[in-house]
Amino acid sequence: ATVLEHVRAVCQVLGVHTQAVRATWVSAGNDGQHLATALPPFSIKKMETEVGTVKKIEQPYASFGGRVAEQPVQFYVRASERLRHKNRAVTIWDYEHLVLEQFPAVYKAKCLNHTGPHGEFSPGDVTLVLVPQLRNQNAVDPLQPKFSAAVLREVEAFLKKLTSKFVRVTADNPDYEEVQLAARVKFRHGFEAGFYTAQLSRDLMRHLTPWAFEEGQEMQFGGSVHLSQVIAFAEQLEYVDYLDNFSLHRVLPGGGLSENLHEITPSNSKAILVSAKTHLIQSVDATQNS
Repeated sequence: ATVLEHVRAVCQVLGVHTQAVRATWVSAGNDGQHLATALPPFSIKKMETEVGTVKKIEQPYASFGGRVAEQPVQFYVRASERLRHKNRAVTIWDYEHLVLEQFPAVYKAKCLNHTGPHGEFSPGDVTLVLVPQLRNQNAVDPLQPKFSAAVLREVEAFLKKLTSKFVRVTADNPDYEEVQLAARVKFRHGFEAGFYTAQLSRDLMRHLTPWAFEEGQEMQFGGSVHLSQVIAFAEQLEYVDYLDNFSLHRVLPGGGLSENLHEITPSNSKAILVSAKTHLIQSVDATQNS
């Protein structure tokens, strides 16, 4: 398999499979509540009616696209929204709620007017920034969840029917901007440095990106990360005695780090600040021993 263009997408491929088909669940009088959660991978192992030429069946990914039957409360919400936007995309609110209703896999939608692929000052362009649900997703990065290009093009085709012919609609993933921390740490007596160095890195990830780990936490566009707030969080952890040389950095596109910053804010309206996958934590004891 080869590609002639858009080679950066190759490293985001989950897998290449041959002899693949899509299986669709058909109700046999079931209540359908199981559609709220995905069918785990490798749950389907054989065909209902065996076919001699088929030797083996594999389901390498979880199911997708399931949606439980509409409840009365959801019906009233949908009816009220329909009366407001009248199935037309005119205002920012219209764009966001039309997409959220049509595509249940979308967790959050942010509409940016006069914004296109080439900048935020593009009259006639509208950009929808979409964040997927973390559940019922295949091989999703919890720190940087993204939709496939096929889903984004599907959203654009849906909105194109509901907007003015003079509007150019683009659906896109957020720009995830990583924040990385560096520090020398003295651990309290009884807390083994090797284990708690990794534990501190994990706790900093949860603090900077809580929505990736805790149900109900809100993902925010915009906002900022303050060095003083992160230091206050780290110092109150039970296994931390004191911190030294604590610094806050933005991870640059090439993989390098910015200088030490007291505050980091997103660089554009599409950006979301997230934790880096690891933080540069060094034990004071390990430094002294070396």
